[in-house]
Amino acid sequence: MRSDPSLAEVWKVYEVTKDCLKVTNRALRSDNEKLVGATNFVGSTRAETEAWIKNCHEETDRAVIVLLWTHFEIIIANFVQTQIEKLPETEFKTSAKKLVNKNGRDIERWKIGDVLDLLKDLLKGELNPKRLGDAKNIKKYRDWVAHRNPKNLPPSQTDPKTAYPILSGILDVVQKTIEQTQGKKGAPAAATGET
Repeated sequence: MRSDPSLAEVWKVYEVTKDCLKVTNRALRSDNEKLVGATNFVGSTRAETEAWIKNCHEETDRAVIVLLWTHFEIIIANFVQTQIEKLPETEFKTSAKKLVNKNGRDIERWKIGDVLDLLKDLLKGELNPKRLGDAKNIKKYRDWVAHRNPKNLPPSQTDPKTAYPILSGILDVVQKTIEQTQGKKGAPAAATGET
């Protein structure tokens, strides 16, 4: 899997953070006071520190879902907008026509579900629709994490190890499409979301 550089960077930070938490937990269990000196762990009980570490693991997973989704959404929105600008009016599918007529070409005002549906149309069968459904579920969980209404239970929970390959897989198809378009037209595509 090629993966987008921005998603890959978030993933690397996630892996290193999780490793740091593992090392910290080992240090705390070793009872070597030198390893925890000048930290918030000094004077805490083992039960307290284990609860903190567990909470840090959970919060890290949740935060990474938000970061992965943020990078994914920017890249997808840029790609879809670039593709829409290239299409003649006659090539718009009905769903795209409705969105463009309703919201103009300002994709930032569209619902991400609509953008993903349009992405499916633009990729003309290159993308497994189940992947897009999975992405929409990740978005629901991301929304719950970001807004955390205590009255609402989280939708089907996801974790970074599930979300990363799904989002990266979709971006790989997008990147493949960009490369094919460049090969056919010889023009550079500006849909990677990178500046």
